This record gives sequence, structure tokens and C-alpha cells, in this order.
Amino acid sequence: MLSTFAVIMPVFALILAGWFARRIDVLRDQAAAEL
Repeated sequence: MLSTFAVIMPVFALILAGWFARRIDVLRDQAAAEL
């Protein structure tokens, strides 16, 4: 259980970080387009 959790958490963190980075890039591009 603990080993599975230790394997899943870093992968989930990487996916979440990539999703947040993509969202921030989209929001920044939209803000730049509006200006």
C-alpha cells in the first residue's frame, strides 16, 4: 500500500504540475491577446 502510494504520488504531482503550467500559459496568452 505505502509503496504503491509512493509510486503514484510523484507521477500525479508531475501530471498536476504540467496541467497547471498549461493553464497558466493559456491564461497568459489570452491576457496578452486582450491587451
